[in-house]
Amino acid sequence: MNAPAVKCPAWFWIVAGLALLWNLVGVAMAWMQYSMTPEQLAQLPEAQRTLHEAMPGWLWAVDVVAIIAGTLGSILLLMRNRLALPVSWVSLVAIVVLFGYCLF
Repeated sequence: MNAPAVKCPAWFWIVAGLALLWNLVGVAMAWMQYSMTPEQLAQLPEAQRTLHEAMPGWLWAVDVVAIIAGTLGSILLLMRNRLALPVSWVSLVAIVVLFGYCLF
């Protein structure tokens, strides 16, 4: 037996679309950060350059996981796929690790 399809309210599509847009901006920002040339890095203020250079490699990987999982989770949410929730949890855990490291 097939269950009847549940119609989602308009706010669902708005929130899911905004989440995807937010994550795509994150992808663009990450791309700009990862593709920064040494000349561009030298133009940053001293504090930002020091922070950029001091970030350990494993934390860069956590950042990539957070960005990719968040974007994929948003796409899956728009597709109304049940994998959206676990993928979004992966993104949330990665964000907590990322910001937890920066704060503590």
